[in-house]
Amino acid sequence: MTTDQSLATSWRKRLWRNLGALGFLLIVGALVGLFLHGYFDTRRRERLFEQVVQSLRKSAYAPGIYRDVELPKPLRQASWDGTVTLRVTDDGRYIVLFKEKVGWKMNYSGSVYSDAPLRAEDIGSSNSGRRVIGLGDNESPFVSSQLNSRWYLVFFDLG
Repeated sequence: MTTDQSLATSWRKRLWRNLGALGFLLIVGALVGLFLHGYFDTRRRERLFEQVVQSLRKSAYAPGIYRDVELPKPLRQASWDGTVTLRVTDDGRYIVLFKEKVGWKMNYSGSVYSDAPLRAEDIGSSNSGRRVIGLGDNESPFVSSQLNSRWYLVFFDLG
């Protein structure tokens, strides 16, 4: 092999090695970006839910269940139609259901957010053994995951 051939071969090897490193860095950067976007989106949603709860508290609802409570205009983005279901407990806690995506047969996914940690008596189980959050006679969404003691991701599906 001549000197010119060995230089060309080593140049190609360096190029492929550098391209491989660049590709790896691009993939890692994209994954970090997705993680950070999810983290900041979660924090933004939690702040929005907290603002909704504080706004509802100003109205001083009596204990009970309130369906289709219309949110103030700047907070309507918290749910799919600008309304929420509100449960005010006897001890004054506000538990709010945010329907974020609604589909066929009014099935939905969303969040339940409270101004205080939910208690064991707030969470029951369905006939199938799934955890549900009781928000009245006909409103008991299934729990898909718990993000913290005040925020649950929920869904309802008639099947």
